[in-house]
Amino acid sequence: MGRVKQYDKEEVLRKALITFREKGYENTTMRDLSDSTGINPFSLYAEFNNKSTLFGEVMRMYQQQNLRQLEKVLAFEKNGFEKIQMLFKNLIKQILADTQCLGCLKVNTATLGKAVDDNTQKILKGYDQDFIQFFKKLVEEGQNDLSITAQVSARELATLLYSIHHGIRVIQHTNQSKATLEGIVAAALAVISK
Repeated sequence: MGRVKQYDKEEVLRKALITFREKGYENTTMRDLSDSTGINPFSLYAEFNNKSTLFGEVMRMYQQQNLRQLEKVLAFEKNGFEKIQMLFKNLIKQILADTQCLGCLKVNTATLGKAVDDNTQKILKGYDQDFIQFFKKLVEEGQNDLSITAQVSARELATLLYSIHHGIRVIQHTNQSKATLEGIVAAALAVISK
């Protein structure tokens, strides 16, 4: 008969998320994760097999949280353009509130490049595709309500917007001013506006 779990998996994932954000994927060990979650290493390995698998589950939770938060923030905007504008306004607000400069877990991990294993690369690419799809829906909404140009495909504009979004997340670590961030967003919005 197997042992009964003595922990809440969601709580373990939340604590692991904090550890990955504070230490970075590359510098986080299973011992760090054991210490931060309060779960012994044997139980962590039994549940997740390895750091990459645990990171994948953390990223899925992180992505779902981000998408739910964005949907709430964007729910009151009138058209596709205003939703994208609010998305970027919210991003700048998050960056300015991030006094520890932890940044975005996905972007921070992706900038490691070859330092992450194949499974983690696959997880990051899936995250990219899901968020590009999210942007694409907003662009299509804007093209349909005539608030966003239709001269460029929704997929191409979505990829551009996602790249700008991530670029802003990268330069967050160089302590850019609010005016600089707002200028980048203004230029991006000018590209997509009708």
